[in-house]
Parts: sequence; C-alpha cells; structure tokens
Amino acid sequence: KKLETTSAGVTAQGRLEIQTANDANTHLVQRMGSDSSTYGYADFELVTPNSTATNLPRLDMQIGNANILSLCRGGNVGIGVTDPTAQLEIGHATGANLTLRRVDSAIVSGDNLGQINFTGDDPSVTKGGAVIQAKATTTWSANNYDSDLLFYLDDSAGNMTERMRIKSDGELLIGTTTQGRETNLAVVGANELPTGAWSQFGIYSNDSYAVDKGGSMMFGGQDGSTARQWFSG
Repeated sequence: KKLETTSAGVTAQGRLEIQTANDANTHLVQRMGSDSSTYGYADFELVTPNSTATNLPRLDMQIGNANILSLCRGGNVGIGVTDPTAQLEIGHATGANLTLRRVDSAIVSGDNLGQINFTGDDPSVTKGGAVIQAKATTTWSANNYDSDLLFYLDDSAGNMTERMRIKSDGELLIGTTTQGRETNLAVVGANELPTGAWSQFGIYSNDSYAVDKGGSMMFGGQDGSTARQWFSG
C-alpha cells in the first residue's frame, strides 16, 4: 500500500511520497517526545526543491537539531557543512578530522593501516597512478604504535612501486626501502652510467639575485661545537 500526502489530483509514484508547493521545504521527522531540543530527534529535509542555485536543492540529515550530512545537487557531499565546495567536504568548529581506521585488535608489523588510492577510468579502474599508505612496523601495544608512511608510483608497467618512505624514527628514504647506515636521508638513483648507479641531491636558491650562490650542505654535530665541513655552490 501507498501512503500519500500529495496535492489534489497528483498520483504518488513510490511507497511513501510527500509533495508540497514548489518553493517549500519537505521534512521527514522521527521524534521522541514533543520537544525536539530535549528529546531524540531526527529529520531528513529537502531544502529549496525548486532552486537551481549552487548546491540546491539539497537533502539534509539532522540529528538533535544539528545538521550532520548534506547531499547536494551536482554530487557534492558535506559533513558538518551545508555548502560544500568539493565532492566531499568536512567541517567542524574546532577543526575537521579524517580517520582511516584498521578495525583489528591485533595489529602486527607489516599490517596496512589505511591508504589513499589515486586512480582513473582510463584504461582500467583496477590500476592507478599513485598510492599513499600507512604501514605498521611493529606489533602494536600500549604507547608503541610505530608506523611508516609509504608513497607508491606506477613504474610504467602497471606495477605500484615504492618510491619514498618516511620512517617512524624520522628517517627519509627516497628510491630505496632500506639503508644500512646511520643517516636521516638516503637517496638511491635509478639512472645508470658506465660506472654504475648514481643519485643526485640538489639544493637551490629561490632568490633571483643570488648570483653563483645555489646552496650549501654542512656536515657536523648536533650541538654545533664539533668539527664541521661545508660544501657550497
């Protein structure tokens, strides 16, 4: 059976249909008690159904008089905002947070904690151009949540290859997944010369007036009192 609350002479098209004047908002409310401010309250509201303005018409979901979710014409989705300017926008008065959570009570080294995939429809949705992934590097326990942040890029053969890694101890690895020496930065090049593999590390000035002064690199101790050696160009 259909429940109809429509204008005279209008036939309902679905199991439940509510029709109002073209410029009127439509509400579908579930309420516990008579006072929405003190009792449980949920409202689905179709906002400005006859408008063609940006993000309108819009379907809002409200709980306890607070707007939770907005689905807008054109496909934009707002969480905590009613005027999203992107396909997904999250807003909060004290700063929005986005969490990727592994629902697992026994996380061990090597477990994927979450990742962001960058893909396209051409030529296959099963392949992509880049991945950012967080991976556990130890068995998690109280106050021990060591993890690395990995960056993958396509290798022009359809394979995701790790190109950079930020380790939990602050080390940065580029072009390699391991380095067997005490450094904070390891760079391994992929180019080949007759003498073997080589890599480059560049330091450049963004000052157009810095003639013949490209940058410098210093080797020395943390406290600045030990012997230091400069290379500049």
